[in-house]
Amino acid sequence: MSSEFQASLNSKAMQDVPVDVVFGSRVSIRHHNTQGGYLHSHNHMYPEGSKQQQITLYPHKDENNVWIMENQTQPEIPPAKEGENATSIPGPTAWDNFEPSLIKDGDIIRLYHITTHRRLHTHDQRPPVTEADWQQEVSAYGYEGFEGDANDFFKVEIVKSMSDGTRAKQHLRTIETKFKLVHIMTGCVLFSHKVKLPDWGFEQQEVTCAKGGTLPNSVWYVESNEHPKIGPDAEKVNYKIPNFFGKFWELQKVMWKTNAGLVESHTWDSRPPSWPILRRGINFWGKDHRQIYLIGNPIIWWASTAAVCLYVLVKGLAVLRWQRSCNDYAYLPFRRFDYEVGASVLGWALHYFPFYLMARQLFLQ
Repeated sequence: MSSEFQASLNSKAMQDVPVDVVFGSRVSIRHHNTQGGYLHSHNHMYPEGSKQQQITLYPHKDENNVWIMENQTQPEIPPAKEGENATSIPGPTAWDNFEPSLIKDGDIIRLYHITTHRRLHTHDQRPPVTEADWQQEVSAYGYEGFEGDANDFFKVEIVKSMSDGTRAKQHLRTIETKFKLVHIMTGCVLFSHKVKLPDWGFEQQEVTCAKGGTLPNSVWYVESNEHPKIGPDAEKVNYKIPNFFGKFWELQKVMWKTNAGLVESHTWDSRPPSWPILRRGINFWGKDHRQIYLIGNPIIWWASTAAVCLYVLVKGLAVLRWQRSCNDYAYLPFRRFDYEVGASVLGWALHYFPFYLMARQLFLQ
């Protein structure tokens, strides 16, 4: 479900957070399209490719979702202290010493992963799962004290058509601004899709950098935002809670989309035409040459199918007689039969015929 829907649940409600995202902010970044979760890294490496630290989407809130947004547009280097190199770029926590500066459209940033001291990074390596030539691996690279390299640089591109409000179209605002992260060296865009990593990636969602990726899968937004110099009186924001009908409609769409995505075949799946005649059942359980075979009661099953067919024939005949000015509906028992049996057949039809629209694997109902 969407973040707005989840925020309406008692166990998922989020506290108000500062709305303006600044350099040095500790943020969690969420993928907009797939609702797969947060940009995430953990201290495990890819088994192939660069063998650098994994980057994934993780669906739960976790300390490994937190990144520091470092300024690489025009970093203002503070005066060096005695014994320090005056030309070095500030470390991730050094940005806490600056007055908060808004991150604007077109600014260049680096994302520093707090718990593992590595930065978001991409390079010309094949992704761990996806075979497409237009995608490349995204990793976390570096170590504590390492200044990083040019492959850590990403440009913030605000997607104005998807951002909420005038200010959200000019600079990063929590929840309200939707943006892309464009890699400076290669021009690819931080991207994710429904592809899951194998067991070595804990079946979390794959993150890549795509050259020409579709817009919805390249869009992100900031969900949580903290900075030491943003005080308690700062402007705050939270999700807009949808009303009942909005949540109801979203639930229907998500259920339909999820079911439509189950397209892999199964040994015991079956299509709707075979159900009314009980053509096949399901091998429910088997062990040691014994099995439980699930199938409907033929007497009840075939009798109900015959009753539906009989009603359709009677209804068709009644319509023909009505067109010929026969006054069957003036007879009260016939009207009651048509209404009560017709309502039952309509309910049966509404539970049966929609399955013809589904391409997913289906089983005997």
